[in-house]
Amino acid sequence: MLPPRLHEVARHVLRGRPVADIGTDHARLPVFLVREGIVPSAIAIDNKVGPLAHAQRTITELECPAVALRQGDGLQPLQTGEVDTVVLAGLGGAKIISLLQAWPALATLPRVIMQPNTGWVAVRAWIAAQRIGLRQETMVREGEHTYLTLVIEPGVTVQHPWADDDEALLLGPRLMASRPPAWRAWVAAEHARLGRALRRASAAGATDLDPLRISLARMKRHLASD
Repeated sequence: MLPPRLHEVARHVLRGRPVADIGTDHARLPVFLVREGIVPSAIAIDNKVGPLAHAQRTITELECPAVALRQGDGLQPLQTGEVDTVVLAGLGGAKIISLLQAWPALATLPRVIMQPNTGWVAVRAWIAAQRIGLRQETMVREGEHTYLTLVIEPGVTVQHPWADDDEALLLGPRLMASRPPAWRAWVAAEHARLGRALRRASAAGATDLDPLRISLARMKRHLASD
């Protein structure tokens, strides 16, 4: 059984085509994809021996030989054209960017699914700067955490009108348009967090409160449009 955040990733994988899971850890995602018949095969990659041992146990216990294990950093263990979807989930945004930039065949990939646990703005800014096609943005709630999923098409070149829009980089251009429930809940939580931060800073005698006020007003504006 996959947690909600990984179910969301699985929902965007290209069906019937091989997938690679970078930083696979326990290999639950690739095993699920193969056993459910979503993909014919998968490559599970991790740069540490320990996680690969966990992944091997998952593959053995669930009898899923169509998932191959490889040790290495990022996408480096992959051959060009070997998979059609690459998943990078559970990594920081800066790390995801560096791994993608380090692979010279990035533009040959039909789809990359990213689920950064930090650095959302930086990832969106990188997508815009590289003029990479952004197919989808979604959010899902799991426990106390909100997870952002970004689906990109590296071989598609697009001029993004939101490239220099701070609000779109923070809130997500597609999420702002679709306004799903998880996103609205996240905006409300951010509004509350910023309000607390502003009150603390004001009580402490801080003088440069404008950035907090601007961010708070931005969140309030989106709450008011619900």
